[in-house]
Amino acid sequence: LNDPAGKPLGGGFPDPNLRPQIVGVFTDLSGPVPADLRLSATIDTRFSTTPTTLKLVAMVLAIVSTIVALVALWRLDQLDGHRMRRLIPTNWRTFTLADVTVISGFVLWHVIGANSSDDGYILGMARVADRAGYMSNYFRWFGSPEDPFGWYYNLLALMTHVTDASLWMRLPDLLAGIVCWLLLSREVLPRLGPAVAKSKAANWAAGMVLLTAWMPFDNGLRPEPIIAVGSLITYVLIERSMRYSRLTPAALAVITAAFTLGVQPTGLIAVAALVAGGRPILRILVKRHRLVGTWPLVAPMLAAGTVILTVVFADQTLSTVLEATRIRTAIGPSQAWYTENLRYYYLILPTVDGSLSRRFGFLIAALCLFTAVFIMLRRKRIPGVARGPAWRLMGVIFGTMFFLMFTPTKWVHHFGLFAAVGAAMAALTTVLVSHEILRWSRNRMAFLAALLFVLALCFATTNGWWYVSSFGVPFNNVMPRFHGISISTVFFALFVIVVLYAAYLHFAPRNRGEGRLARALTAAPIPLAAGFMALVFIASMVAGIVRQYPTYSNAWDNLREFSGGCGLADDVLVEPDSNAGFMAALPDNFGPLGPLGGVSPTGFTPNGVPDRTLAESIKETEVPQPGTDYDWDAPTKLKAPGVNGSTMPLPYGLDPSRVPVAGSYTTGAQQQSRLTSAWYQLPKLDDGHPLVVVTAAGTIAGNSILHGHTSGQTVELEFGRPGPGGAMQPGGRLVPYDLYGEQPKVWRNLRFARSQMPADAFAVRVVAEDLSLTPDDWVALTPPRVPELRSLQEYVGSKQPVLMDWAVGLAFPCQHPMLHANGVTEIPKFRITPDYNAKKQDTDTWQDGVNGGLLGITDLLLRAHVMSTYLSNDWGRDWGSLRKFDTVADAHPAQLDLGTATRTGWWSPGQIRIKP
Repeated sequence: LNDPAGKPLGGGFPDPNLRPQIVGVFTDLSGPVPADLRLSATIDTRFSTTPTTLKLVAMVLAIVSTIVALVALWRLDQLDGHRMRRLIPTNWRTFTLADVTVISGFVLWHVIGANSSDDGYILGMARVADRAGYMSNYFRWFGSPEDPFGWYYNLLALMTHVTDASLWMRLPDLLAGIVCWLLLSREVLPRLGPAVAKSKAANWAAGMVLLTAWMPFDNGLRPEPIIAVGSLITYVLIERSMRYSRLTPAALAVITAAFTLGVQPTGLIAVAALVAGGRPILRILVKRHRLVGTWPLVAPMLAAGTVILTVVFADQTLSTVLEATRIRTAIGPSQAWYTENLRYYYLILPTVDGSLSRRFGFLIAALCLFTAVFIMLRRKRIPGVARGPAWRLMGVIFGTMFFLMFTPTKWVHHFGLFAAVGAAMAALTTVLVSHEILRWSRNRMAFLAALLFVLALCFATTNGWWYVSSFGVPFNNVMPRFHGISISTVFFALFVIVVLYAAYLHFAPRNRGEGRLARALTAAPIPLAAGFMALVFIASMVAGIVRQYPTYSNAWDNLREFSGGCGLADDVLVEPDSNAGFMAALPDNFGPLGPLGGVSPTGFTPNGVPDRTLAESIKETEVPQPGTDYDWDAPTKLKAPGVNGSTMPLPYGLDPSRVPVAGSYTTGAQQQSRLTSAWYQLPKLDDGHPLVVVTAAGTIAGNSILHGHTSGQTVELEFGRPGPGGAMQPGGRLVPYDLYGEQPKVWRNLRFARSQMPADAFAVRVVAEDLSLTPDDWVALTPPRVPELRSLQEYVGSKQPVLMDWAVGLAFPCQHPMLHANGVTEIPKFRITPDYNAKKQDTDTWQDGVNGGLLGITDLLLRAHVMSTYLSNDWGRDWGSLRKFDTVADAHPAQLDLGTATRTGWWSPGQIRIKP
């Protein structure tokens, strides 16, 4: 809406719900509906476009003209009378042990390895693109298109027509890794000089560093692998152009650089390769323009650089691309160039972004880069090393680090684009620090010390991997240790020892430090260190597979894909109705709380629960929090007392009229509280009933995968067998798996694995003790139940629309994402979220409606209720959550009247309102 002057109108109210979205039209008026009462709205579908015939013809002509121009440039290159050597050199026909090792490593990691952080995000975009008609940023920015970047995502969208399985969708990244290695070993290393080409240590260094950089950054759907291979192809083509003094390879390099940049802004690394080779290419152009003139040489270059526009604007217009860019910039993140230090700051934090693998993947390349710069500045001529290609390679890395300052986001995962050039730099540095170049042992020891310091810094964090990739991995949330000593401390001690030895060599005669051990340690430290780290990463994943089997792990999931597996949905177990499965109490004389309270409870009452005890911890603020459940806004008291007189609402859909509750919370005088429930008869043990569950809240002692043991009050499950006279005899107690023990004011399902009970256990009872006199220490619980469980795949299926948070998409390939077309979205029935911390810190905030995310629809239109779920055979792990949506009010779907209109590329109906 605009005023007469054309300025967009605003509501004038700081209401975050005033966005360019309509979720429904409702009224609280009553009485007969007037016959002519109606409402119509024109939906802004500016992004749902297809090219006209004229535009298609223009794009085809542009592509054909570029091909003709390149052929003409190639013919002009032949005028010097010299023929290029064979297109594919003979060294491509060889196959070495290093090739087998590196390629096998890529294939193995493709099956068992960790994925990248945004796989679910990108897969979600790809899966909805076909229905939407364009590649939208599905989770944020009001569904605006990814253009001018993102042609790679359209490739993934085409691949979803085959299957959404992880092994298939990640195939381009596997191929990119293999291509990177083949280019490195057969094109880049020989170009760096005969010393590098002949060095087996350099070859292994390139392979191992490539693997260790690829493993944490480039094994998913993120575009960094495509950018890495695109930048390397650009570098190879530039070097070939200079080697043979031809412009056609340079023109092809311009095309690869343009398409690499078209993947993502970080594709500037390919532009850096062009800039690094700019002067030699310019000399070739000046030399050849005397023969044929300037424009016959420059025009094909311009065509090569601009043909990418046919892809960028294939299904969008100039106006829509500018509007999408405005929205992304205004909403953010859009960080200034001078905040580039944040990228390196995140790398040093002890989080998944600063994990062991991610630190090594970047720091080894940085160490090699600065070492090579130092050596080559001090020595003007190094035998067997080609200075020009070496300096251009370093220029590519330095240029990229400079260009990254101007990218709008500062995420650590962008370091994955250095995988290929970093590997080449490792090969070069391996030669530069060898005995043949560094003849003084002091200098070699100094480099070994620096490498040990890097390893110490890398191990001074967690062995974390993203989301489900960390399941079962040792030390995934703590610093790696061996017998109580941190691995980082060991490497730091070795660093100190080597530094002291290097200091000794500084003052000792030059012939010292040349013993067998010293020469062995300094012969090839880079490939040894990188190979060691590659083994650490692979061993971490293998350990996770062994620990997790038969439940979910990346490798097990990938193998099950061949038989039609559905990822995490096969292993997550859901209670369709949490009211089912409550066990019958054995006859006895019960006290005032009935079977739940047993014979003589002390300090427990039906209303001994604080107000606003929810099923998820939420920070109370004046601003509404995104992604909250209905219990956050629901009444704090029941309209009618429950089955045992309680007025407290219950979580997980538990029916107060059927399920009693007892708690020890009181605002009055504190006392020690005890409760021993009646004996409840266990049903027969089978695969469908592996758990006994107690829904409870308060400060409870328990165990979890994330937090280990959490101290608190006692809520334990005691199992028993019939004694000689028929009375139940206690046989032992179980401490619960408690996922949220660090959040006492939260309802959660305490889990007791029946596999930990003896086979002849006949009945169980709950033993609860609140012996603390602190008001904040309290316990509340419901009776035990043996839940009726179904897999998430069985319960949700593949047809009901689901809001899958951006972090979980790749783990749930069979679920049906809520689609959108013509500006209208499907109404989801469920929401799948990651674990609690990721949900609150990542997906709830990123998908917030204020930022144009999907929660702006569901938070307004639907009521979310968290369901009881468990990860099969991994009861103490917070896998995430399943939430069921209910509509606020029954409403009929709106009738859509569709049409088409032809617009110019600069037509715009006005700016989209993104703020109140």
